Amino acid sequence: MIDGSPVLNQEAGFVKSEPAFFMRLSMEPFEIIDHTADIGLRVNGRTLEDLFLNAALGLRDLLLCQKPQESGMKRDFALEASTDEELLVDWLGDILYSYEVESFIFTDCRIVKVTGGCLKASLTGGKVDKSDDSISKYDIKAVTFHDLAIRKTKDFYTCTVYFDV
Repeated sequence: MIDGSPVLNQEAGFVKSEPAFFMRLSMEPFEIIDHTADIGLRVNGRTLEDLFLNAALGLRDLLLCQKPQESGMKRDFALEASTDEELLVDWLGDILYSYEVESFIFTDCRIVKVTGGCLKASLTGGKVDKSDDSISKYDIKAVTFHDLAIRKTKDFYTCTVYFDV
């Protein structure tokens, strides 16, 4: 853990969050759900930061069939939106844009903060050869607002986000 921020532990394959691995709760970080002409993710997190991290991990899982290779490239993000839902769509849209335009995919993700309509995060990763058809799972066109609502329960946050394919 860095400064209390949730980080992806690539070797362990799950997320570290204060004070212990929140994934030991009885929930999955994300679940892929099929939808007519779309694909979706049901995302969970103990905190908003965890939710945004798990949504990014879910998107990466939808994009790639194999684990990406680290090459030390870094992308920093500072986003603002009027709602957490808009912020989530912007966050995932920026990750998708980096993948589609720059062929960049992350191996490590650090969410610094998600609060008051602001997100600060950094992704470390590398380029992928998108011309290799065996790499891609889904050809995602866009992140949608369809049925998007971030909900807080007593113990965690949850949302469902859909992508146009």
